[in-house]
Amino acid sequence: MNPKIILGSIVYNEEHRFLKQYLLNIQKYADEIVFIDDGSTDNSLQMCKEVTKNIFKTNRLFTENEVELRDILWSKCCDLCNDGDFILIQDCDELLHEDSVEHFKEEINKCVYFHGDAIAWRLYDLWNKTQYREDMYWFAHKHWWIHMVRYNSKIKYMWKNTKLHCGRIPINCFYNAYPSNLQVLHMGYSTETLRQEKYNFYINVDKDNNGSSQQYKSIMDKNPNLVDFKSNY
Repeated sequence: MNPKIILGSIVYNEEHRFLKQYLLNIQKYADEIVFIDDGSTDNSLQMCKEVTKNIFKTNRLFTENEVELRDILWSKCCDLCNDGDFILIQDCDELLHEDSVEHFKEEINKCVYFHGDAIAWRLYDLWNKTQYREDMYWFAHKHWWIHMVRYNSKIKYMWKNTKLHCGRIPINCFYNAYPSNLQVLHMGYSTETLRQEKYNFYINVDKDNNGSSQQYKSIMDKNPNLVDFKSNY
């Protein structure tokens, strides 16, 4: 039996960002979709209802205690899993590139064949529609990131206990990750307006300095180094 793909996302006022594109994107490869609506005041909740009934509501937990919100989302995804199914945690501004969508099942099969507990991929911080940023503060694309793991009912999942930047998956849920060719386009910094919003959020919310203040400040750089995105396929 092929493993199911259970996708979970946190939603907050995404209607006028990338939610429409995101919903179209994830329906191409997710078998089950779970949303936590963290107090949206726009039409996000109604849009999500068009693709799934697995929607749960919280009230701005992200700014108060992200780890609690992440744990709720993870638990709701686990409720839909059998051992060996995949849980994929993705943000609503992360779009799997169309070539990666086409090869998604192929990469899943490779992970299973090699007895992988997780799938890792490259994530590109786009600064416009076609270019990503690359410098001393922005180099996520140089690493493989694990956002997708196989569910194991025997594991008592544990989290990095910080209010912000706790990670999107538990810290003890994988051992052997398959490094795939999949590529995710992170659109959250792709316009000047979005960058200003990100900068304001982190400067005002991260009072405990869980992240990098230097990277926060670099968000508003006037002339960042940009590189043309190219597909792996």
